[in-house]
Amino acid sequence: MTEVKSVRIPDEIMTAIRDRARREQLDESTTIRQLVTLGLREEACQRYAQGDITLREAASIANTTLREMLDLLNARGIQGNVSLQQQRDALNHTKDALQEDQAEAADT
Repeated sequence: MTEVKSVRIPDEIMTAIRDRARREQLDESTTIRQLVTLGLREEACQRYAQGDITLREAASIANTTLREMLDLLNARGIQGNVSLQQQRDALNHTKDALQEDQAEAADT
């Protein structure tokens, strides 16, 4: 869904937007959308780095896939906020689920 919003943008920011639009040979609306996207991605990275949100939530805010979000975080030098114990718990859960599936398959 696309919404039309009317916003007041200070002159100095509009100057920067026009400059970027001219350099990139884009219209101002496209340039503004790109800059908003960059801002959302930066917000998602910062909140993830602070431990405020999960990787999935960060990807949702940034409107990216989980893989793309990991790439964005990596490019900024931000490491995962999953503890070793959480990783072990996830592996154990996966192992248990696989064993249950194998047991069910053997019964049929």
